Amino acid sequence: MHCLQSLFPLLAAASHLVSAAPNNNARAGDVVQLASPPMITETVPAFTSTVTTVTKAGHYTLAAPGCIIPILCGLQGPIFFAPAPTVTTVIIVIPKETTYPCATPTTFIKPSWDTDCGCTKTKTFWWTPRPCYPVVDATISVTTTTETLACLTEISTTTETSTSTSETSTSTSSSATPEPTLTCDKYGYLSQNTNLYRVDLQTGANTRITNTLSGETNAIGYNVLDNFLYGRQAAAGGAFNLVRISAAGTRTIIRKLDAGVTGNVGDIDTQGNYWLSAGGKGWWRIDLVPGSITYGQVLEKGTANALGYNIADWVYIPSGGRFLWAVGNQTPGPARTATLLKFNMDTKVWTKVRDYANVPKSTWGAQYGIDIPQGVLYASDNTSGEIWKFPIDGSAATKVTNGPKSGQNDGARCVLAPAA
Repeated sequence: MHCLQSLFPLLAAASHLVSAAPNNNARAGDVVQLASPPMITETVPAFTSTVTTVTKAGHYTLAAPGCIIPILCGLQGPIFFAPAPTVTTVIIVIPKETTYPCATPTTFIKPSWDTDCGCTKTKTFWWTPRPCYPVVDATISVTTTTETLACLTEISTTTETSTSTSETSTSTSSSATPEPTLTCDKYGYLSQNTNLYRVDLQTGANTRITNTLSGETNAIGYNVLDNFLYGRQAAAGGAFNLVRISAAGTRTIIRKLDAGVTGNVGDIDTQGNYWLSAGGKGWWRIDLVPGSITYGQVLEKGTANALGYNIADWVYIPSGGRFLWAVGNQTPGPARTATLLKFNMDTKVWTKVRDYANVPKSTWGAQYGIDIPQGVLYASDNTSGEIWKFPIDGSAATKVTNGPKSGQNDGARCVLAPAA
C-alpha cells in the first residue's frame, strides 16, 4: 500500500480577540474589567483519511492540497503518476473551530456606533488572572543581606532551645509576604532619584510614598497585568537592576540587567511588554507578563533614530494604536521646541506629529498616558514643574496645573483609568 499524504497548510486563525485601532472619528469610551476570562475561538485542523483504489496506471491531477479528486475541491494542484493497481490513502485536513478560555492576561478594544455623538466609541476590555503570591512558612538556614530578593520581603529570627539536651540551636524563619498592589486609579506616580510620589495630575497635589528606593530609579512604568510599578534602578559598580515597586514603596529586584541595558525612558504596554530606552535611541523590550517563562528577560532590542530630539519619557495609549508617545524637545539653543512624537512598536521608527509654540521648551522628564475619555499624554516640565495635556490626535496642548520641579524624574500611570 502506498500512503499519499497531501496536507492543507496548517492555518490556525485565532478569533478577532484584539480589535484594530479605531479610526480618526473614534472616541474612547469605558474601561471594563472582566470578572472571568474571555473565550477564544480558534480554527484548528481536523484530519480525515480516505482509502481509494487506482485501477488504471497513469498520471492523475491532484487538486487542492489535501484532495485527490478535483471535482470535490475545485482547485487544480500538481500531477502525480500512480501505478496500477494500487491503493492510496488520502489524508484531508478540514478546518474545525474550538473554543477555550484565555489563559494569559489580555486587553482588547471593541468599537461600537454611538447615536448620541454620531461617532464610533470604543470600550477597552481588560482581564488578568490574580497573581499568586503564596505565604510560605518554613524553617530554613539563610544568610541575611541588605537586598530584598525574589519576593522575600520579611525575615524574622527565632531562637529554639532543645529540652532533651543542654544545647541551644538557632534557626531562621522566612515568610514570603504578599506585596501590596497599586490601584488602577486617576493618580500618576513620579520617581525622583530614590523618592516615589503619588501625583494628582489635575491639581498637582502630591504625596511622598517613600524616600528609600535604595538607588536612583528611572524609566518606571505601570503594569496593568499585576498593578505594580517597574523600573530600572542603579546598583553598585555601575550596574542596573530591573525592579518591581509595590504600593508601599518597597522594591523587589527582579533581575540584574545585562551589561549595556540601561535607560531613562520607560513604560509598559497592556500586553505586559516593558519598553525601556536610552533617550529614544537604544531600546529594549522586556517580558513582564506574570507567570511567563521569560519573565524579566529581554525579548527584543535595537537602536532607533530619534530625529535629533531629546526624549526623556514615553507612554503607551491603547486607543492610539501600536505606538509609544512622547513629548520631546529639539536642541541646541534657540531652536529648542516642544514636539509630540510617536514610536512605531513594529517598525521601531520615530515620527513627528506636531510642534508646539506656546508650551515650555525644556525637558519633559515625567509623562503619563490616559486612554479615556480621549487618548492624551500628560507631561511635566522639569524646569517649571508645569503639567501639560497633549492630545495624541495632534490638537492643541493646554496647561493643566503646576506640579513638583525636578532635574531627574520619570512618570508612570495606569493608562486604563479615566482622567478623573
